[in-house]
Amino acid sequence: MGSYEGGYERDAVNGAAGPAGTKRSGRSKFRSFRVGQNPISAVLRNQSTLLERLRPVPSDPSNAIPADDPAPGKGHAGQVRAAIISSPRSGNTWLRRLLSSLYEVGEMAAHVPDDFDWAGLPEGCVLQIHWRPTPEFVQRLDEHGFHVVVLARHPFDVLISILHFALCAPSTSHWLAGEGGDETPIFGAMPRSTAFLDYATGARAAALLSVSSSWWHQPGVHRVRYEDLVRDPYGELARLVAGLDVGARHRPEDAVAANTLDKLRESQSRHSFHFWKGQPGLWKSFLPMAEARQMAEPLAGSFAELGYACDPDAALDARQADANWIKLTWSELAGELQNVWELRQALRVADDRLQAAEQEIGTLKARLASAAELGPLAMQAAGGLRRLSLAHPGLAATFKRIVLGQRV
Repeated sequence: MGSYEGGYERDAVNGAAGPAGTKRSGRSKFRSFRVGQNPISAVLRNQSTLLERLRPVPSDPSNAIPADDPAPGKGHAGQVRAAIISSPRSGNTWLRRLLSSLYEVGEMAAHVPDDFDWAGLPEGCVLQIHWRPTPEFVQRLDEHGFHVVVLARHPFDVLISILHFALCAPSTSHWLAGEGGDETPIFGAMPRSTAFLDYATGARAAALLSVSSSWWHQPGVHRVRYEDLVRDPYGELARLVAGLDVGARHRPEDAVAANTLDKLRESQSRHSFHFWKGQPGLWKSFLPMAEARQMAEPLAGSFAELGYACDPDAALDARQADANWIKLTWSELAGELQNVWELRQALRVADDRLQAAEQEIGTLKARLASAAELGPLAMQAAGGLRRLSLAHPGLAATFKRIVLGQRV
């Protein structure tokens, strides 16, 4: 079966009005490529960012939580309240969709806790956020009766997924309210590049990875390992439902079937890049031993907290690692370039039609101006003659022949 991975939808957060005074962080910029970057990736990102703004935004009803009477408590008879809180690109969105399908409840993602209308949430819902367990946040979750579900994923797989995702989603700058920086330094970079290695060993990566590790050993949380969810989604969902102690409305098999990779991409045509490979251990194809060890040292805390090992493929050399990345990403870039070309063609056709319409409008305006110069009496006379010709076509034809000299 297919595997998946998740993060955030821009529309679910940026399109929603937050509470008064909420400060939004982050920015979206066009960037020229730099040394160490894949130039095709950089050029494509600049084009796709512009064209995304021209593309109509489809509605995504899954992001809008249905209206219901808010009620405290952790749910009953299928009405579960669950908050998925993990590091980005750990499978958050996939699990959110699975739980939403299992319980037939609404779902929503946000970047900061204040983006949620806590008092107005329905009795059953699934939330998603990347946020550490601050005392205020933990208290708010408890007051509103939320089960906390935490996902763990190998830190290197998370970082490789961020590298790919950041190229297509400038909204990553909102993660953790921009703590430690943003992802602009790695736009179009390759896994072995200095830009990515600096990012992976710096403050930004450490902050993002700390979300899952800081929640993993919190009392009362429900822990899900992404690798186990991919390997046995039915069993992991059944285990999670049992831990939540709220009866699901559908079988795990039905929820998984409703959220296949293809279906998730179709439901978010504007964000099809959101669900990438999701293959556990994919990092071993891109990070040789030297780079893996360089990254692992400053991330030792996350590895230890979550129980992962730095075990790269000893046979992978630098040349093969780069070739693997280019091979994997090139097919995607080629497809996106084709989409960009087709969209440009459609824009040209639309522009031609717009110009033709503007010319027609100009002609009509000129005719109206000429008619206005005749004055109201002339317009009334013309209207009367028109009605007379329609009522007596024979008389009209004779009039034209005699007065205008036209042959009928």
